[in-house]
This record gives sequence, C-alpha cells and structure tokens, in this order.
Amino acid sequence: MCESLSQGFSYSCGDCDFYLDLYCSSLYERKTILCDAHVHTLQFSRQLVSCSSCGTRDKNFCFRCISKKCDFRLCIPCVKLPLLVRYKYDNHPLRLTYASVKNDLHEYYCDICEGIRDRKHWFYSCPDCDFECHPDCIRGRYPQVKLGGSYKHDDHQHHVALVDKRKSAIPNDKRERLRPCPDCLNMCVGLVCECLECGINIHLEHEWAADNRGFLGLLADLLKMFIPSNEPDNNSSRWRQGIHGTEFRVPKHV
Repeated sequence: MCESLSQGFSYSCGDCDFYLDLYCSSLYERKTILCDAHVHTLQFSRQLVSCSSCGTRDKNFCFRCISKKCDFRLCIPCVKLPLLVRYKYDNHPLRLTYASVKNDLHEYYCDICEGIRDRKHWFYSCPDCDFECHPDCIRGRYPQVKLGGSYKHDDHQHHVALVDKRKSAIPNDKRERLRPCPDCLNMCVGLVCECLECGINIHLEHEWAADNRGFLGLLADLLKMFIPSNEPDNNSSRWRQGIHGTEFRVPKHV
C-alpha cells in the first residue's frame, strides 16, 4: 500500500508478491480515518488522481473525502506522516504543517535541500526558528532503513555502504556527487551501494547479479544489516538526535 521498505512483521502473498505491513493493514481494516487538515471523514479507496498533501499521482491506494463535493485525497505515505519530528540542527520539534502562509515574495523553499516548495503541499516547520522543509528531506525517503552502515559481500574486495543518492534541487550543485553505475553506466539515484575506496556507486539490481537470490536476496541482506534496532546507534549523531526515534509520534488523524 505505502510502497516503502519496512522491517518487522508483515502480511504477504507469495503468489502475488504482495506485502502489507501492520500499520497499513490496520488502515485497511479501519476503512475510514479523520484528518486534522480536513473537515470531513476520509474513506479508503483504490484510486488516486492527485494527493492533496504531496501532489503524487502514481499511487494505487489512498484515503479520499466521503463528500462528493470535495476533491481531498491522501496517499498512504502521507497518511502515515508523524505529527512531530526532530532535526539535529534545531532545538525544537518540527510540526507537520498543512499549508504555507503567503509571503510578500511568493517564494517558498526547503531549508534542508534549498529547493522550491509548493506552498499547497504539507511540510514540517518550526515557527520559533522560521524553519521549513520537505517531509522527505527531514525523514529521508527510506525512514526505516539505516543508511551508511558497512556491509561486506564476497564478490567485492571492500566494504560498501547503503546510501540514498538524490539529484540536488540546485542546478550544478557541487555537493550532489552522483556517479554512474559501472554495470549499466546510468547515474545511480535512489537506494544504491557505495564503495568509497573504489569511488563507485552500484545499483542494487546490478550488483552481484550472479547471486541466485538476485536483487531481493541482496536487499534482504542489506536491510538486515542497516535497519535500525530499538536502540539508537551511538556512532551516528543523526540517530542520537532521535530523528527516527521516540520523538516520532502518530498523527491524530491516523
């Protein structure tokens, strides 16, 4: 339903290659939810024209307003957004905010990636520090995967790290550091393996393709290595700050 990588228990259908984590299964059983951002009840639906929170159009499931006069819809990842999150460079919790207040310049930016924000889309903000950011920038695109840990595979001489590579919102950004995959020569974007000693990035679907388990087997191994446990990693300041720890709270509307 949410199309996100997840650890822990899940329901699965081996014949259909369909997986449902416990959170999504509870949403499916509930069928309807209340949302602080909307006055009417939202009902589970299998169609999504455009998410009112993030603007996405490619999801298969959503919650939509029961009123035929309303066009309010939420994709499952937006339904699951926590109400409060922590950021290591801000002493205050950031709150999920549903709409931007108009400013004189009519310009809205994310203070993490420095890219443009759509003021109609949800974001996280700290009014005390005048700080605003995209949900994906503060939580990461894979919030349940611990990035950067070391992993050793027999078919590569060095340890590799699981990293999330994304294209910068700033043109010609020198911090971007995207590299082509040596197997397919396409730029590595998304969840990829990185070898710092060789200076290469490798797509997960290409790396160690000779392994009979293929991509899913490799990914399972990587997630076992990199998914955070209940205790924070003392070697990572990102985790000590509790970004994905106890400061995450379930929104009132879920």
